[in-house]
Amino acid sequence: DHRARDCPHCVCATCGGLGHEPPRCPHRTPAAEDLGDFAPHARASAAEPAAFTFIELFAGIGGFRVALAALGGRCVFASEVDPFARGSYAANHCGERPAGDITQIDASSVPAHDVLAAGFPCQPFSFSGKRGGLGDPRGALFLEIVRLARAHQPKALLLENVRGLESHDGGRTLA
Repeated sequence: DHRARDCPHCVCATCGGLGHEPPRCPHRTPAAEDLGDFAPHARASAAEPAAFTFIELFAGIGGFRVALAALGGRCVFASEVDPFARGSYAANHCGERPAGDITQIDASSVPAHDVLAAGFPCQPFSFSGKRGGLGDPRGALFLEIVRLARAHQPKALLLENVRGLESHDGGRTLA
């Protein structure tokens, strides 16, 4: 099957090159940033002071937001790629639609924050998954957390509890 991912004989529909699919095409035009309702003008005025600010990556329907808001935090940015989860998030959080694909959003478009919360895809690291780690496309999304943490230096990271993350690849994944 020449449509399989990274098949050396597959033909890219975007550029006609061999060995990759359109989402991985080096010649594709990058998608525009989808900042949802967290665009710069939307966050310019903070409604009321908060004990801390946070962002929520791989937000799902906003579970981290519920907990952190209850502790006095204010969400200044959220990102979720799944359209159904984004709709539920907006319904759960006063119509605020999270930004789209975090891999397409520049770090400078994400506001400063005290806490970075992330419910990243855990299957590549978990004992219950295949443990492909950063080599799995879902696992490589963990690097988006690293990218934004490096850019913004939040005071704290709050990550999904993934059994096996700490010991994955002999501890080198988190090193």
